[in-house]
Amino acid sequence: MIYDKKLDEAEKLLCENPDSTLIILSEIDINEPRHIERKARYALLFLKAQDKIGIQNYNDSLLQQASIYYNINGTPNEKFMCYYLEGKRCLYNQNKAGTIYYLSKANSLKEFANSDYTSKLEKLFDTLYKNESQDSTILKTQQDYLFQEFIKSQDIITIERKQTSFLIIILVIVVGMGFLCLQETILHKN
Repeated sequence: MIYDKKLDEAEKLLCENPDSTLIILSEIDINEPRHIERKARYALLFLKAQDKIGIQNYNDSLLQQASIYYNINGTPNEKFMCYYLEGKRCLYNQNKAGTIYYLSKANSLKEFANSDYTSKLEKLFDTLYKNESQDSTILKTQQDYLFQEFIKSQDIITIERKQTSFLIIILVIVVGMGFLCLQETILHKN
């Protein structure tokens, strides 16, 4: 019961004073709750408080606890929060595929989130697409370079093919002349 009261107190302070939420949560023994629902609630509150403060390097085990529980048992808002936080973690770790996956899942539930988090989600998408735009410029430069190298290699192959064709023609002529000489030699002996 004391555990639930501390979680309630931490949740009340979350919006206005996330620092206090983290202080209250740090006073709780993380191994104390025996019930998975309480552990998930603790984890999500802790992660939301970190997010409010601006800490981006989330505790992966807490995020995993919250995600596993809330993806199955959570409300749409709790699911949104887990997807949003997973997307932020992936963006922080430069995992573009994971970022797109989780932020898209969060986006599908944004109607259930408060406006503070929907605007944060939009900013994350802006960051993702801004980075993608920069990546695509770099990628375009790399693609242009690789294309030029490919063209050079094709030119070399074409030159080599022309040289090979020329050598084959010369070889056919030489063999043909040798065959004619051999034929004349055979005819003169008979």
